[in-house]
Amino acid sequence: MAAWNDLSEEERAAILQGNVRARRMITVVLLVIVLAPALFFVIPSWLQTRWTGAQWLEKATHEAKSWAPDAELVSIHGVSVDAAGFADIRGRGSWRFRFRSPSREAQARATHEPKGIPGAPPPPPTSPSCSFEYDVFAGMRGGFMTDTTERHLSDGCGASLPSAPRCTITQVMDRAATRGAPRPAFAHVMLETHGDARTWAFEIPNFGTTIGGDPVFKASFADDCP
Repeated sequence: MAAWNDLSEEERAAILQGNVRARRMITVVLLVIVLAPALFFVIPSWLQTRWTGAQWLEKATHEAKSWAPDAELVSIHGVSVDAAGFADIRGRGSWRFRFRSPSREAQARATHEPKGIPGAPPPPPTSPSCSFEYDVFAGMRGGFMTDTTERHLSDGCGASLPSAPRCTITQVMDRAATRGAPRPAFAHVMLETHGDARTWAFEIPNFGTTIGGDPVFKASFADDCP
């Protein structure tokens, strides 16, 4: 105590300030230790809400190949997609990617087709799934959720092609803009397979009308980008 009393006012102030800084540093370290596990999950989740359709397609394709190595793309459906290819997943946006397995479809038809009714689809519980859907949609607290669904012959396996789409979603958005689609705007973008060709459908809904109202812009394009 005597030593403290022997110190000048400036020396005492310096010691007290050093103690305050030390307490602040300890507080910061403790907060990092406590919050780090939560940030480990929250930051990747937030970043994935800003994934483009191409990034989600890559993720969906990986999941589909885990379901069936010969999985082929059937369709893409993006809701509330902006010009950069992002779906507003934290709002109205969503993605759906559908795949088909030719081998699983052949197995289902060969093994479970009801006798005496050629071509008739079997009930879902008795047939292997032939179609795989990967959905991305808004979750709770501003995040996102993903879900997968396997479908059967009774649901239709769909038409598919083994190759990736030739056009990217941003190329489709650019094509729509050259035809007069307004920007900035959120659009619904869909890729469908018909026989040996694919077609993109592009639509900007009119959110000011009732369900079923005329869209602001609508067009379709062949998947034939160079």
